[in-house]
Amino acid sequence: MKICQVIDFWPATHRIWGGAEQAARRMVEELENRGVRNLLVTTPPDFDKSSAGFEHQTLRPVESLIDYRRPRSLRSRFFSYLQFFKNTLQCDPAVFFQSRRLFHHQKPDLVHFHNFRRLSFAVLLRSILAGVPRVLTIYDYWFFCPRETLARKSGDRCPTYQGADCLDCLGVTPKYRLPFLMRRPIFNFFLRRFQAIVFLSEASRRLGIDYGLEEKRTFVIPQIYDFQAPGAATAIAGDRDYLLYVGWVQERKGLHVLIEALAIAQPDLPADLKLLVVGETEQVAPSYVNQVRTLVNQLKLSKRVLFLGRRPPAETTGLISRARAVVIPEQWENMSPVVLVEAMHYGRPILASRIGGIPEFIEDGRNGLLFKPDDRQELARRLVQIIKNPGQADTLGRNAAADAGRIWNTERNLGRLLELYRSLIHA
Repeated sequence: MKICQVIDFWPATHRIWGGAEQAARRMVEELENRGVRNLLVTTPPDFDKSSAGFEHQTLRPVESLIDYRRPRSLRSRFFSYLQFFKNTLQCDPAVFFQSRRLFHHQKPDLVHFHNFRRLSFAVLLRSILAGVPRVLTIYDYWFFCPRETLARKSGDRCPTYQGADCLDCLGVTPKYRLPFLMRRPIFNFFLRRFQAIVFLSEASRRLGIDYGLEEKRTFVIPQIYDFQAPGAATAIAGDRDYLLYVGWVQERKGLHVLIEALAIAQPDLPADLKLLVVGETEQVAPSYVNQVRTLVNQLKLSKRVLFLGRRPPAETTGLISRARAVVIPEQWENMSPVVLVEAMHYGRPILASRIGGIPEFIEDGRNGLLFKPDDRQELARRLVQIIKNPGQADTLGRNAAADAGRIWNTERNLGRLLELYRSLIHA
């Protein structure tokens, strides 16, 4: 069995990657361990692509072909027009042209799509023309909402997903109105071309069905995760004297809410308790990072909140396994954060937002504590509760570890994925 895995970025070969890419990498590694041959298809790597550990082919999106040093040159103008075409129809003509060779020479049995917005639907279109079965795993809500949040600017849940309402929500200029008006019918056209769409939680699947996906083509397969012994934590961590936040430093992840809740709870917390922030702070959302750092200074928390930046996976798991508690302050709909999976497995107390797929895995008061998104006061009370009641914290952690072994059972979930692969290949 030969599977083409399509994903924009890969942890071993690109600088920018997140939980989705990490989950995909672990899935592919487990497939390889069971004799499945995988071909990675990504954007051009930042590092030697041989470090991916798998057969690897790159496709260059049209925007990478523009010479930004000479924006008025004929070449740059030509590719700029193609980029506008891509943004309007969500199909990259350069990737479409390059991927012909992919299917002509490699002849995969099936194509599994992950996060691929830079590569666009061009590879999907090629796989349709080649008659190759197609599977999509959805890690976020980009397919249903251009903001990925399913929320309006006010913070209220958006009932219409994507369409004309996006123009006001995003403040779209006239030049880009056409792409946003065409977005829903184009996305619907391509979404119907997947024989199977995999979600990481039942809550996310129900949301996809509410959007309009056919129920019979939707499946729930939790993350395929092969747990390893945790790595060594960085020396700055100390011995369980810290709370831990792991994830993108972006508004939708809610770090600002956690910091404000920490300021409220500070009088009732040990003076030496730190909040360690592990996540990209330079290349993803610099304006938000500056906002958060300013907030830390304004609230006089600079000695309590430490930004560690991105850490190697082994070191991150080491930090998770030793934390007093792991806090997941998501603000908008989510699937199944990787840090949630890891924190449960390592038996750490978890404080998480009551939103998206999280309540599907965390039962408040039994294997973690939940709080209302954007409620600083409730989160502050939960922080104090988890620190002042170490016996309860230990019980929550033990229950979480037991549940993790049941929910993220590698053999069972991988078996379900392989069964889905075979059913589509032999259909």
